[in-house]
Amino acid sequence: MSLSLKSIAALAGLAGLASQAIAQPGGETLPYEDPRLQSLATVELTQFAGEHDFRRYLHRVGELAEEWGLYWADDLMSKSKPSLPSWACDDDEGDACDTIVVTGSRIATPNPVITNNQTVGVDEGDIVKQIGDFLVVLQDGRLFSVNLQPDGAPGLAFTDRLDVYVDPERRVWIDEMLVTDNRIIVTGYSYEDQASEVTVLEMDATGYFSRLGSFLISSSDYYDVDNYATRIIDGRLVIHMPYQVSDMDSIDPAGWPVLRRWTSEDGQPDNRRPLFDAREIYRPVLPIIEPTIHTISVCELGRGDQADLDCQTQAFIAGPTSELYVSGEHAYLWTGGSWEGHYADDLPVRGRSCTMRETLTPEMVPPGGIYRMSLETGDLAVVGTRGFPFDQFSFAEYGGQLRNLVALEDAHCAYDSLGDREFDRAITQVSLISIPDRAFSTRFREAASDRYTALPGAESGTGLENRFTGTHLVYGWSVVENGDAPWWDETARKPAHLMMVPLDDPTNTSSLTLTHSLLRLETIDTGLIATGYVHREGLRVSHLTTTDGLQRAATTLLPGRLETEGRSHAFNFTRRADGTALLGLPTELEPGPAFRYWWRSTASELSFLSLDDETGFTALGTLEPLSDDAAEHPDYECEVSCIDWYGNSRPIFTQGRIFALLSTEIVEGGLSGDRIKPVRRVDLTAPLPIRPNRQAASTHTMDGSGAN
Repeated sequence: MSLSLKSIAALAGLAGLASQAIAQPGGETLPYEDPRLQSLATVELTQFAGEHDFRRYLHRVGELAEEWGLYWADDLMSKSKPSLPSWACDDDEGDACDTIVVTGSRIATPNPVITNNQTVGVDEGDIVKQIGDFLVVLQDGRLFSVNLQPDGAPGLAFTDRLDVYVDPERRVWIDEMLVTDNRIIVTGYSYEDQASEVTVLEMDATGYFSRLGSFLISSSDYYDVDNYATRIIDGRLVIHMPYQVSDMDSIDPAGWPVLRRWTSEDGQPDNRRPLFDAREIYRPVLPIIEPTIHTISVCELGRGDQADLDCQTQAFIAGPTSELYVSGEHAYLWTGGSWEGHYADDLPVRGRSCTMRETLTPEMVPPGGIYRMSLETGDLAVVGTRGFPFDQFSFAEYGGQLRNLVALEDAHCAYDSLGDREFDRAITQVSLISIPDRAFSTRFREAASDRYTALPGAESGTGLENRFTGTHLVYGWSVVENGDAPWWDETARKPAHLMMVPLDDPTNTSSLTLTHSLLRLETIDTGLIATGYVHREGLRVSHLTTTDGLQRAATTLLPGRLETEGRSHAFNFTRRADGTALLGLPTELEPGPAFRYWWRSTASELSFLSLDDETGFTALGTLEPLSDDAAEHPDYECEVSCIDWYGNSRPIFTQGRIFALLSTEIVEGGLSGDRIKPVRRVDLTAPLPIRPNRQAASTHTMDGSGAN
């Protein structure tokens, strides 16, 4: 689920809040069970009548939050005062209020997909993409281009570098990149402006960048430790942005959900236009004590020689927790209520036992909802569900149905992190929801109980991995301990359990016990890949097949190596002409961290394997950086976004070649028999090659002193 902050201090602060007591005006009820809060929810997807109606809603929720002793109550109350700015554009803005347009040329050439995406045809934001013969890397808030065919022959040539950020003094994190044709869309977040920053650029046929426009879209931080906020489908940008109402600035119009464009003249955003007004926000369909405006936008990025952010946006009030999934036709957003309302330490037990193996029914679980937006028409629909998805991979759209794997948790038996109550649910109860298209409607209804299939429970909800293969759902977990390597002690990890669920008959499950723990689970065309540990001897990699039940086809050991990145994009594979597969994933020799936490920014190595479906794995070796610090050039200085929240290492398979992105290096590998060796490498921190009559490619030099 979404994580909204990018600092360890902020994470620690959230942990502290989790231990605070919550006043219970009902004695034995939780906020979502308060009839007064339930009365504010609507049965139909209904928009507010106007600003006064919206303020009145915020005032009432604020009153209830105040009674419950919730810390954001005053913020909600202040937003209900009649000092709200006008949502309308200024009269003198004219047509610029409707569409912000920048111009440039386009190359109508499909680009190779080098990202390990969840859904075919739906590209996800990442840190490396390909445009024609060029790799485009997003690192340190900068774009780098590397030519894979200099002078028309295979090679590596560092071509260009451009600062994406406008001002290095602003607190901005540059996160995700997408490409379509020769257009590049980079997304970041500015804490100073409380806005997501979307920059549109293009790359010409020789690999040089130019900026087309930078835009600020008001939002709370969209960052997620494993999901991505942006997608590209058929040249259209799909983006989810949440906006917590308690963050809204009732005085400064720029604090409201608006889109602004940066100008190069004075470095200030202007050309403000609203994404929506109060009459376009849908009321909540669930009792929400911490209202959040969620927006799903589908943006046309320009046709012909134009680029713009002409977005069709749907906005609705829902809970603060969310998970985004995008299929080829729809954007889905699961939303749930306030974690403060579900996981406080002193919640009362309402008359039923919280013993460890109690069977839950969906009615005993806090309500949630899944919103669905059509990418073609923009139509919004919703359905009510119970349970919490584990991540984006808990969703799949197949055969006119949305499948959703959820954990069922009783909010009245919330886990006590301080250990003050003797409670520890030994089994995480799991259910598969199958929701037909017809269940989504503008009228809010709960998914029928017969749409839930109870599945074998997980012995540990921590670190549960799940993937849909097209015909099956496979999920698994490591017993008691998480899947991390036992580098800090001598305790061996216990084998992980996996379950396979046929989607056409979900009651007919089968199981498999691995020979190692479960750290990563990924799909490939012949089944799945699972990684994990037994002890300190290294990382184990298994190939699993689903043709005749879930079976372990092969397992190999990468001696002494630990896996260092957890995001799905850190893994990749390709199928070779001889039928074997090539796989790559970031690793590091022990001693080292047992797992790559999302704030770790040191360079990894890339381990590569060959997989023959008949004979199993062959370890091919590694591609490694020149040094632990990626051998940065002495004149290079990172100014912005210097923590690699999205990771910094990626295996890349393209043009029949093998590459490794290793922080600020790109290394090409070549196979000699069963060993991979470095053939070429490019240092992205090196000075740029001189280009005759070249315009300044960046607002700042590497040391921030001026244009380079």
